[in-house]
Amino acid sequence: MTGLFRPGPAVRLFAAGLLVAGLMAVQVTGQPKDKAAPKDKTKAPAAPAKLDPKTLKTTTTLNTKEVVRHVKKAAKKFEPFKMRDPSKAKTAAGSIVPGTTMLDVEVAGKKVKMAAKKYYDALNGVEKLVTAAGYSHRDPIKPGVATVLTKSEQKTAEQETRVKKLKSTLVKFDKTKHKVDQAKVKRADHAKQFKTAVSNKAAEKKRVEGAQKHLNTKYGKPGSKVKPRAVFTPQGTTKNWSWMLGRKNILAGELRTKLETKGDANGLSIVGSADAVGWLVNQQVNILGANGTIRVPRTGNSNANLSVTVFGARVYTFDKSVNTTFEKSDTFQKTLEKSATFRASIGPIPVAAKVGIQGTVGLRYMIGLRPLYCNAQVVPFLKVKAYAQAGVDIFIAGAGAGGQLTLIDAELRVGGKLALRFESTRTYLEENAYIYGQVNMLAGSLYLYLEVTVPRWGLPPWHKKRWTWDIWKWNGIKYGGYLVNVTKTHNL
Repeated sequence: MTGLFRPGPAVRLFAAGLLVAGLMAVQVTGQPKDKAAPKDKTKAPAAPAKLDPKTLKTTTTLNTKEVVRHVKKAAKKFEPFKMRDPSKAKTAAGSIVPGTTMLDVEVAGKKVKMAAKKYYDALNGVEKLVTAAGYSHRDPIKPGVATVLTKSEQKTAEQETRVKKLKSTLVKFDKTKHKVDQAKVKRADHAKQFKTAVSNKAAEKKRVEGAQKHLNTKYGKPGSKVKPRAVFTPQGTTKNWSWMLGRKNILAGELRTKLETKGDANGLSIVGSADAVGWLVNQQVNILGANGTIRVPRTGNSNANLSVTVFGARVYTFDKSVNTTFEKSDTFQKTLEKSATFRASIGPIPVAAKVGIQGTVGLRYMIGLRPLYCNAQVVPFLKVKAYAQAGVDIFIAGAGAGGQLTLIDAELRVGGKLALRFESTRTYLEENAYIYGQVNMLAGSLYLYLEVTVPRWGLPPWHKKRWTWDIWKWNGIKYGGYLVNVTKTHNL
């Protein structure tokens, strides 16, 4: 028989009566990133501080009704462990010992001396809880094998639907539909093309003067009160996108991006943004934000603005106003760590818990400005892994976490180019607009565990019974493709 249960008053009273905290923590690592991401040369985040259940200040609340699914079986009869010497067989003479006998008990990798009565009172307190759930510390113990008492309701079918939607949204390069595979054109390539064009001063002068003359004749000079011969119809591309994977009340990640390229009577502009957001047990974390704007008017100064935020705070800004040719390429990156603390339980046993993220976020970019021309490629990237910790107020037990889970390992290549071209027979607007996403999210597993020191009745005298809560366990997604990839011309 299986079902669900939640800790009652007896559990809370039991936890309150225990004295010493057993603590262990295992950081979990992410998975490899594609070659486009730069090596993280900054100092790695320090290991999270140990979790003390007695002094824990919670930052969020676990929605146990929505998330927690305890694996409960038919209750077993509670039979207290008798006070015995764990190094002797149960049938051996003298195996029963007085309560004052001092035992060398292994707890969280350390030997601790304690009276037999103190140890067995604690063991029987935990035994009473787990037998009510259909388990026992007398159950067979296999090395390296844990008993799952709790699972998260991660709604796998819903996640698979989201993955399917992403794969239908991100399209692979198709030479019959796309003129350029922009994912393979790097910042250095754009910078080289820009500098090569600028170096041909005669051709550049002819382009600018010819385009300006055509625009002034047909659409009027900027600021002129003379009625233009024609109305300049704005040309360009706009794309908005957002996508989330996971469950906000456990672990989730979301990516958002926007690109707008526009040529109108006032000039040329490219506006782009990208955001990465995470959720740690209902706690929203604004991991990375990037916003950029480029404007090249028909007359006057051109402007470029770029800003980056981490956890909602601005950490990088670039702002430039020029009336001539300008090109810049740069990279910014930063390590980060953020966590959420809460109360939970592994089966019927209460624990203090923490779920957090560690990793590196950053931005690579190239900006090129010259008269009647602008080009930008902005590449926000992040490699963020998850970790967990647990603490328990049971002096014969240790608690910790394990697994390997990638929360978000992604790169969004957002770019655009607008150029007014002049030829003897026509003047036209050349446009490139593209967003390429490479996404690796929620792949792997993350779990909390509780290890209780149990008599072995022989040598060595102790072994461990491990109980676990599977916080997350899934294959996740690793996929890449285009949200938009436009290369076209607009006759003016």
